[in-house]
Amino acid sequence: MNAHQLKKDIFDADHPEKQIKAAYQMRYVQSDLEVVHILFRACYEAKDPKLQQEAVRSLGTLKPDRTMETFIKSTHSHDEEKRMRAYYHLGTLSNPNAIDAVLRGLTDPDERVRKAAAVSAGRLGGNFEVINALKRLLNGFEPDSIKIAAGISIDMIKKRMNGKQSSDGNRSFNKQVGENKNAQKGFNKTNHAPTSYTPKGF
Repeated sequence: MNAHQLKKDIFDADHPEKQIKAAYQMRYVQSDLEVVHILFRACYEAKDPKLQQEAVRSLGTLKPDRTMETFIKSTHSHDEEKRMRAYYHLGTLSNPNAIDAVLRGLTDPDERVRKAAAVSAGRLGGNFEVINALKRLLNGFEPDSIKIAAGISIDMIKKRMNGKQSSDGNRSFNKQVGENKNAQKGFNKTNHAPTSYTPKGF
């Protein structure tokens, strides 16, 4: 597998399917720290939610423990966008050990972040404690989008507890805004500069 070509393809914003395929194939590139950094950039900077998801899954294969730890740290960021993406990405990783961090997100001051946490709670939760936490969002003061997300997640958990597979388990992320770093090396078709993010410890 040509790692150099994959690194080139993932930044080819004119061909989104090529980007997604490159993000998928990067999970098979071992011992290349640049690949890990590029995948993290895609998680935080790419517009395309499908590209984000493949980047998350590849990171989950390459660096499962470090990836979860990094996203959990990002849930404490002052940047609402970063917190929102981190909660969605924790759901994509499908590691139930992240459920405590996800539950904290249900009380985040930002509506979009609370919704992201509610969606991921449905993917990771498996008991009445999580259901009860989600039920607290079903009140007249929360936006409809959050109540809908919480309701769907509650149904998913109940079905899982009953040994049934939820048909909602693979729902797509909402469209999220991300920017590229420069015109030549960006995930997206835009000239705006993003908030840079460089994960450490890899």
